[in-house]
Amino acid sequence: MEILKELQSMMGAVGDIREANRASPLFGHLTTVSEGIAMLGWITIDPKPMDYVNETLGFAQYPGNRIIREYKEKSAPSSYDALETC
Repeated sequence: MEILKELQSMMGAVGDIREANRASPLFGHLTTVSEGIAMLGWITIDPKPMDYVNETLGFAQYPGNRIIREYKEKSAPSSYDALETC
């Protein structure tokens, strides 16, 4: 399916952005997004994608929880607020 190739390419681009910005203070944010975007791969899992989605969610939650701890007490809690609502 052509749409899957395009989706896979875009998912790879997200990972490339993360890797290109390892020194960024927002690297944890980029890691959360790049790990979470892998959930889109559920469409290729047959017949029960829920296990895959749950596992991928766990990979994204780990850096997300680090961000929550880091930003919880800071004066600009926008990162904390965004992740706390997920």
